[in-house]
Amino acid sequence: MISRASARMFVAICQSAALLTGPTSSDALANDKSITAIELYQTRANQGVAYAQYILGWAYLDGDGAPRDHVAAYKWFAIAAAGGFSLADEILDDVERRLTPAQLAEAKQLAEAWNPVE
Repeated sequence: MISRASARMFVAICQSAALLTGPTSSDALANDKSITAIELYQTRANQGVAYAQYILGWAYLDGDGAPRDHVAAYKWFAIAAAGGFSLADEILDDVERRLTPAQLAEAKQLAEAWNPVE
């Protein structure tokens, strides 16, 4: 059986080439060598790329490259799930159990209010 971390790494490797192409990422890399992977995922997530939204969910959930923030994790998983990324939908219940009712309400409000940028 493959571990969750190994599965996530495999998916990341397989999809990163497609995710990190385009003018935004190449321009950023050409102009600022200090840009982080999380910043690239954030850019793509804000543009509506469901896979990047899923990765941000994990980053916030685990505190890996971003501060640990379960509200932000739920927000990004919910947005990715709404965009059809089924793996994100599978983790929402687990994240929901980690939130207080007030935090859950905030996370849902943030997800519902989100709109992609161009």
